[in-house]
Amino acid sequence: GSYTAACDTDYVGSLFKTAFSNLRNQGVLPIVATGNGGTRNAISFPACVSNTLSVSAAKLNYSGLASYVNFSAQTKLIALGGDVDGSGRYALPVLCPTANNFDCWQEVAGTSPATALTSGGVAALYSVKPNATLAEVESALVTDIAALGLSGSSAMHLSVNDGTQTLTRPALRLTASGYRSLGISESNGAASSTNNTNNDTAIAQAQICLFSKPGY
Repeated sequence: GSYTAACDTDYVGSLFKTAFSNLRNQGVLPIVATGNGGTRNAISFPACVSNTLSVSAAKLNYSGLASYVNFSAQTKLIALGGDVDGSGRYALPVLCPTANNFDCWQEVAGTSPATALTSGGVAALYSVKPNATLAEVESALVTDIAALGLSGSSAMHLSVNDGTQTLTRPALRLTASGYRSLGISESNGAASSTNNTNNDTAIAQAQICLFSKPGY
């Protein structure tokens, strides 16, 4: 179903909340897609469970929220999901239907790839700071760093009108989140710390490579 408010009081929702709490106690961050129903004041189950990190999707260039996305005040983060309106979709490698062919691709768009990208982002942040707590990693993702007005920051956010109000949510920007997790400032890709050799090495180790397709 689709929920305009937290669904924890729902019987099944309460079961999921307990499961997600158990996961958090084990150091696992429950990241859940908000769904692809195109609503602007409700999100899908179980993203509506309050202790999830609920993720909506943006166009590949972060020019706006994707047309198909469920979004509400419960959304905590927006990541790249692509769109079907010509602004670009993900091109993913897939199994080829013919023998001895290994270069086949399929275009996709949705909150699911946005959620997968966020999950990979969690792994990248842990590689930057292996001793980080779950709360530190989550904070680095869901804090609206762009609203802080930091000089040289690569952080971004998107503002979305849900029909009654305009809500601003952070965009997934791992460089900005990585620097925040380390507690140092980002300035044109270089840390401003006077003693940052180890931090620079950590950032370099956390770089992510994507297939060179247009719009990435």
